[in-house]
Amino acid sequence: MKDLKNLINSAAQHLAELYKNADIPAGNESRKILEELNREINTIEIQAGELLQENETQKKEILSLRAQLRGDNGLDVRDNVYYTPDGDGPFCPNCYDKRKKLIRLRRLDTGSSPEHACR
Repeated sequence: MKDLKNLINSAAQHLAELYKNADIPAGNESRKILEELNREINTIEIQAGELLQENETQKKEILSLRAQLRGDNGLDVRDNVYYTPDGDGPFCPNCYDKRKKLIRLRRLDTGSSPEHACR
C-alpha cells in the first residue's frame, strides 16, 4: 500500500514539473486539463492516505482478534486472580476461564490469607 502512495507522489511531482516547464498560456485548454489532472491527483493522494490509515487500523484489529482466538486474553494473573493490564480488578478466573466473562471479585477477610468471592 505504501508503494501506492509513493506512486501517487511521483505522479504529482511529474505533473508539477510538466506544469512548470510547459509554456502554456493561462486559459489554454491544455493548461485547464493539467490543472484538472492536478486536482484529481491531489484527491487520489488524500483518499489513498485515508485508506492506508484504515488499513493499519484493521490490521491492528485483526491481530487483536487473533490473539483473542488463541486465548491470549491480555489479562495479568496476580494472586490467582485476573487483572487488566491497567490494573483494574480483581476478576474471577473461574468465571473468565469457563464463560469468558469478567466478573469482579470482592475481598473476603476470613483470616491470614486474602480470599475473593464472585459478586
